[in-house]
Amino acid sequence: MDPIVWQPSVILGLVMVGLYVFGCLRGWRRFELAAMVNVVLCSGGAVGGSLLVASTFVPSLRASLASLGLYILIGGLAVFAVSARELFRYIVTREKPADRA
Repeated sequence: MDPIVWQPSVILGLVMVGLYVFGCLRGWRRFELAAMVNVVLCSGGAVGGSLLVASTFVPSLRASLASLGLYILIGGLAVFAVSARELFRYIVTREKPADRA
């Protein structure tokens, strides 16, 4: 992973884990290791995704983001999954948007 993605991901991950642990110590939530790992992974995804969006508007940033293929794949899968679910919902089940709770 490029330093342009790695370093902000680590910093954001540490901040978010600190907030999560603080919330656990205050009794706001129960500590779960899986949740903490997910917080770190989501921090990396948030940084990678925001840099991908930024590279659309800042062409010089694209050259620095050569190793973000995984984030492009994950983003594409997410868009596909949401679109396929909505198509299924509207076409197969014939559910209208107002029918949802």
